[in-house]
Amino acid sequence: MVERRLAFGPEEKEQFVRLMRAYEGFCQVRVLSYCVMSNHFHIMVEVRKRPEGAVYSDSWLLKQAALIYSKPAVRMLKDTLETFRSQGHDAAAEELKERYLGRMWDVSQFMKELKQRFSLWFNKRENRKGTL
Repeated sequence: MVERRLAFGPEEKEQFVRLMRAYEGFCQVRVLSYCVMSNHFHIMVEVRKRPEGAVYSDSWLLKQAALIYSKPAVRMLKDTLETFRSQGHDAAAEELKERYLGRMWDVSQFMKELKQRFSLWFNKRENRKGTL
């Protein structure tokens, strides 16, 4: 409950599921089952291991980022990676990519980001602050 009222009406449930699916794709987890009720939710997730030795291209990362970030934010990431690469700073580009990759294949990150993003959406819509 939020402020003595139920947090998940039809619109909130729809937004939560939309965000859950976006973060499922970004975080490289698989949602097996879920139930969103009027005051809480349950999610059953399969967390795959990060493939050992896999190399992820800049374009792959940008496609993943587009699942959860705005077009301007993805463009900024693309520009930053391209700037690093053009200046010969491949290590800096790889370090930046690793900051994003480090958030994948991790159920804790998936849940943290999903709940934070939904809270931001809910609070903006309801003109409120704080956790849900």
